[in-house]
Amino acid sequence: MKASGRPRAAAGLCLLVLALSSCGSPKPGSPDLDAFELSHWSDPPKEFRPQFWWHWPGGKVSEEGMERDLALFDRIGIGGAYIQAIGPSLGQNDPEMMTVGTPAYFEKVRTACRIAEKRGMKINVYFGTSWETGSPHPGDGKER
Repeated sequence: MKASGRPRAAAGLCLLVLALSSCGSPKPGSPDLDAFELSHWSDPPKEFRPQFWWHWPGGKVSEEGMERDLALFDRIGIGGAYIQAIGPSLGQNDPEMMTVGTPAYFEKVRTACRIAEKRGMKINVYFGTSWETGSPHPGDGKER
């Protein structure tokens, strides 16, 4: 005896009704999409503002430079930065650029964090040697 298609049709109809019934009024506590206002975007809280890569020439940064940079970033609406030291790939002959990973370098990172915190900004540290692969110079045979 061949099965009738009625049970499948009934199940499909039930699923359709269930799906359509969930498309009605918003659930309690959900945002009112009709209340969206563009003005809410003009001055968002800092945690929702853009962040960017802040390239440091190794440890060759000063507190005065950090103060100046972070004041500018704050004034133009930036919420924070990712510190990326690029010194090792730029100046192998400059000892100050080659301080990445030393206590002196991390003290400068802490200083940047304190300055940013006073302004309500966030600092993240990307501690890679180059691009995300972590390879200083992919073309050099010695790293292979």
